[in-house]
Amino acid sequence: MLLAVIVPANAVMLGPTGENEIGTPDTDVGGEGELTGEITARNEGLVAMLVVLEPSDGVSLSQNDVELPSGEEKVVTVTPHSGTEPPYTVTEHRYFLLLPSSVLLSLHSVSPLFALGAVNLLLVVGVFGLVAGLVGTGRVRARDTKGGVPLATRVRRRLR
Repeated sequence: MLLAVIVPANAVMLGPTGENEIGTPDTDVGGEGELTGEITARNEGLVAMLVVLEPSDGVSLSQNDVELPSGEEKVVTVTPHSGTEPPYTVTEHRYFLLLPSSVLLSLHSVSPLFALGAVNLLLVVGVFGLVAGLVGTGRVRARDTKGGVPLATRVRRRLR
């Protein structure tokens, strides 16, 4: 049961991540005459996500982290600094919002694996809590119901 939750959750968090390469950005001329590009962050799942974007050197973003509720999308503007040549790369990391975004961002600043591990830990604890609540944690006692009591006595006891 644990694998039925953890594997799809990690597939959702790790599947769409990676590097976005912007070779020729949309040529919107800004106030300083710089070219800008756009990255669209989408959440097509049922759980709110935190998308953390890390630009390469020489590139700035309008937002480095985006909270996306279910079914939402947000556009982040990529602006290269003067003298930077394309392609521009932006690395994307996704996390379920099971913790406050500030906690996930601080864990991500140490290592993206720490933030992923924290989300997985919460999922594991939740699954174990659900199973323990449904099944229980007490001893399972098995006893023989046919041991020594005659059938007539058992029937009389049931009918009382």
